[in-house]
Amino acid sequence: MASRLKSWAKIRNVLYKHATSLKAASKSKSDDLSSKWGTPPCNFVVHGKKISSIRVCDFDKLQRVWYPAKKGGNVPCSVDAVKCGDDEVLYAIEFKIGRVESSNLIRKIHESIMGIKEHLNMMASFLGRYDFYRQHMVYLVVASDLEVQNACDKTFYRSLTAFDRPWEQPSYPVRWHLKPLEGVVISKVYELSPSMFERFVKIHRWV
Repeated sequence: MASRLKSWAKIRNVLYKHATSLKAASKSKSDDLSSKWGTPPCNFVVHGKKISSIRVCDFDKLQRVWYPAKKGGNVPCSVDAVKCGDDEVLYAIEFKIGRVESSNLIRKIHESIMGIKEHLNMMASFLGRYDFYRQHMVYLVVASDLEVQNACDKTFYRSLTAFDRPWEQPSYPVRWHLKPLEGVVISKVYELSPSMFERFVKIHRWV
């Protein structure tokens, strides 16, 4: 158990050499889309200062370090951020604005896992086994347009907020139907609006 905790601390140190804040992780995605499509910047994640300043690994940046772009080659897809939980859970976080395909989200989590397996398994052998990700990785897709979807049905949305963890309810609305990944690739996957993401962060005591 002690050796496992030491390995987890080393993993955290490696990932957080490329640390950023949740606010920065989400804003960079917003700015990229803003310049690409001429849409107004949308820093949609969290409003609370404590939450927006939570440290995470800038996983997009880390993938570029692990896989330097070569002429004619591509850097693997990756999630925007990875959070190392105190509960020995890796939280893969992807921020989305506007339209996105399920296949893109699936590819991002697959190639992110492959990057971790390839570069960190020498530090902790359990990272080289797929069963670790099936039990200890949670995929959070935070999408701005899910906020609009919730706002369109305020009665239903209010009924969900009566639950401590509404994203665990069978009636919770989803868009990309990523549940088949659970138990096969990762432990859990949640599609969250920004406000639900704030609630998730608070319930899991990231602050």
